[in-house]
Amino acid sequence: MLPRNLHTNLGLTQYGAYGTAISYYGWLFKTDNMGNDVWSQTFATKPYSASRAEPSDEFSSVQQTNDGGYIIVGEASELGWLLKTDEMGKEIWSRSFEADKDNRDERHTFKSVQQTKDGGYILRGGRFGDDIVIKTDEKGFVKSK
Repeated sequence: MLPRNLHTNLGLTQYGAYGTAISYYGWLFKTDNMGNDVWSQTFATKPYSASRAEPSDEFSSVQQTNDGGYIIVGEASELGWLLKTDEMGKEIWSRSFEADKDNRDERHTFKSVQQTKDGGYILRGGRFGDDIVIKTDEKGFVKSK
């Protein structure tokens, strides 16, 4: 499997996707300042099944949180995806978001995330010009759209 959409900066936590032409998984890894692996984690919202070409889970943005962990956004099988990890990249919780009832046929993705002063998160994304902003609490539950 080859990395896809790999974002690299030595000494920082990295993110991207890896997989085959039909299936991608979210990939989070940390390197030291020499580029050596410190740890690596992969994430999927659904287990792979040969009968379908999913999961298609990809990260778009990662930010370190105030507690030393990471908050990650992207797309998970056509849904917006928000994932919280600890400082070693172990999943704490994961949330997925679908388009509103008027746009259910459209895919949904998040492109950026930022932790807010109250410990929650602001997510920005959308698809095909349908820009959305969602505010969540510290556990990823929606407070406002």
